[in-house]
Amino acid sequence: GVTFSSQSQTLVPVDEKCNPIRPAISWLDGRSADIMREQLWTPPRVMGYNIFHILRFLRITGGSPGQTGKDQIGKIYWLQKYEPENWAKTHKLLDPKDFIIYHLTGEYVKSVDLAVVWWLMDTRKNRNQWHPKLLEIARVSEDMLPEIKDSAAIVGKITKKAAEQTGLLPGTPVVNGATDLACAALGSGAITEGEFHACIGTSGWVAGHVTKRKIDIPHYTGCIGSAYPEKYYLAMAHQETAGVCLEWLKDKVLYHKDQLLKEYNVEKVYEVLDQLAASVAPGAEGLMFTPWMYGERCPLDDDHVRAGLFNVGLNHSREHLVRAVLEGIAFNTRWAMETLENLYFKVDKVNLVGGGAKSDLWCQIIADIFNRKINQVDTPHHAALFCFG
Repeated sequence: GVTFSSQSQTLVPVDEKCNPIRPAISWLDGRSADIMREQLWTPPRVMGYNIFHILRFLRITGGSPGQTGKDQIGKIYWLQKYEPENWAKTHKLLDPKDFIIYHLTGEYVKSVDLAVVWWLMDTRKNRNQWHPKLLEIARVSEDMLPEIKDSAAIVGKITKKAAEQTGLLPGTPVVNGATDLACAALGSGAITEGEFHACIGTSGWVAGHVTKRKIDIPHYTGCIGSAYPEKYYLAMAHQETAGVCLEWLKDKVLYHKDQLLKEYNVEKVYEVLDQLAASVAPGAEGLMFTPWMYGERCPLDDDHVRAGLFNVGLNHSREHLVRAVLEGIAFNTRWAMETLENLYFKVDKVNLVGGGAKSDLWCQIIADIFNRKINQVDTPHHAALFCFG
């Protein structure tokens, strides 16, 4: 069989033939923050949330959309207000994985873990069904959304048309799969309660499987769906920009890639960045970086906060800049870890996945800043694949 993992909270509106009506709206897109305040988080407010709506979301889903405008309900509001012609054409509202599954099987299906973070599903006692009152708040009908099934469910078979297009055998079973978050949690090896893993990818997070659902609204930390919803929730402290900050530094600030490779005589540019950072003592001589380059979820829940470099002096060089970025991301991830620890339990070790975990230097920086043992997962950038075995 075949299965899939994809990012969550990327909205793909499609027509009756499952053709995209417009470009997908990605998980990082915060265009609907103002609309959320106008249409959902209206007065009376507590900490920016409409008190009646937030209580309903918490009671039914165990969580809630945030205030950053990056949740699916905000993107739906945005389409309804600013692209009514596209909204009128919309037959189904999908995530990327749902889109692929349909074109392979002809079936509209969503996994439980993806449905959870739409905040429109009744999760009480694993009912895992779209909730009419929440759909009413979002102004969508249930027939616009896929059927919800477990991650391990066989949702269909490769059609003849899909087989011709992909080279896969017709009739091959297709398993529902799960989000990158849920799959990385399994691939990290931190699969039982009492363990955490952290990810340094484009975004970053700290997460762990738990049997009891809790939430910290002020710090936008709580539980999403796991790949095994019958037993576990996935406690999650998610951060918007992690490794992408280093990519920004590489592409927008430092020398061109070819110049860096030539100057340092290495094959991969990130090896250059490791060398630069390693040449500077911990603390980067007081240079500090805050990695909020596109707002933040945990622990700030603020779409407007932005990154900064502090204490910049004439003594600082690009070496200091690279080290400050690595350390700033590590400190921010520690903040997420401590938020999750305060909600659940302390840990003495963390399994690290994501592209950032390929760097021995960065792993050591994270271990020093976390004051925890860091287990560097083998081929950590492929952790999400390991859960499929």
